[in-house]
Amino acid sequence: NAKEGISIQDDLARLVNEGDGISREDDPAASNGVAVALPNTHNEWYFQIPVDKLPIRAQSGRYQVYIVIRAEAKTSDPLPDTLAFTAGVYDTAKHELPAELRLNANAIAAKYKSYLIGTVDLNLNEYFWAAPAPNSALKAVWIDRLFLVPVK
Repeated sequence: NAKEGISIQDDLARLVNEGDGISREDDPAASNGVAVALPNTHNEWYFQIPVDKLPIRAQSGRYQVYIVIRAEAKTSDPLPDTLAFTAGVYDTAKHELPAELRLNANAIAAKYKSYLIGTVDLNLNEYFWAAPAPNSALKAVWIDRLFLVPVK
């Protein structure tokens, strides 16, 4: 039930290298008027949200994890079937990715849309991350928020 879902806004994100490869920008299309822009010039995990920054009720339990993003193309040409964006959940204790999403440029909508990263049993050793992939067809991928849906 989406009413039980938990919206995680980008203001909880740690922006690594802010201003150089990632920035928080006003975006009227975003759910709260602000989004994070990741230019498609690198593949670093500059967007990170530690699970311990989430509301207490979301710090453990089984969730479907969605990321809400959009792509900003450089031209009106059709987007290529080449990697443009990755996101996931990283467990620092196990050194593994319990969930990962890889999207090609032609799979990312121009308007915000939810994409399933995966279903994860959350714990305090984990963090959500996102990264662009170098892709000459895109200016940037924009992150509006994460959305967690409890799995019963």
